[in-house]
Amino acid sequence: MNLLLLFIAFVFPVQLLADHLPDDQIAEGKAEHKLCGVNVYETTIGQVLKTNGRASTVEVITDKQDDQYPPGSGDRTYIWNWLSLKMRIGTVYYTDKKTKKVIVSKAYAVDVWGKKPRSEIGITGQGLALGDRLSKIEALYGKKYDKQKITKDEHTFVLIQWKDGTQLSIDFDKNEKISHMQLIAEVE
Repeated sequence: MNLLLLFIAFVFPVQLLADHLPDDQIAEGKAEHKLCGVNVYETTIGQVLKTNGRASTVEVITDKQDDQYPPGSGDRTYIWNWLSLKMRIGTVYYTDKKTKKVIVSKAYAVDVWGKKPRSEIGITGQGLALGDRLSKIEALYGKKYDKQKITKDEHTFVLIQWKDGTQLSIDFDKNEKISHMQLIAEVE
């Protein structure tokens, strides 16, 4: 899964690449696996496209653009822009050496930005939504998480990690309401 790590480092925020949280900050209870209706362990990009329609933008990085990727591999990022919401889905792919068939990963990373959700867009499987406050995080997931003030623009950032390695990162706006969430599957 080194290709997956490269993709994450290139496309997704550095804050996700932090080492695992200390044991006393690992969330207990059921791990969150869904954001915007996408299960980061099970949902295919085909299912996402069927539900949300054609992406506004698809960004592709291939082995021809970056020699660190194995031949026949790369990553695809799908981006949807709506009036007040933006969603980004990450996948990786490789070409099977024997069959020459392109194998695409599940949609293992989901980002969403906005002030409030629309339907499933902007809501986790357990009900955390864009526009919610820290108290809702604690009500749903407990008080085991990492919370930081990002000095660049003075916003609050929360990282929740579960025993299975799944991570949910949350950014708050200046009014301390959730303005961005990212859910990412465990990366080996």
